[in-house]
Amino acid sequence: MDNVYADPGPVFTHAIDDGWYVMLKPMSVGEHVIRFTADDGYGYLVDVTYEISVVAL
Repeated sequence: MDNVYADPGPVFTHAIDDGWYVMLKPMSVGEHVIRFTADDGYGYLVDVTYEISVVAL
């Protein structure tokens, strides 16, 4: 696999991830807003808003 940043350093093939994930049911056609916030108690705050448009294919 090529290094997407064109960095001459090594390309790693293993990774570790930690987090929360969500799987939603398919959304109806129209506009939707998904917002979530998080606070780890140590000053790291997250406030994310997704504005999603679902169209029929």
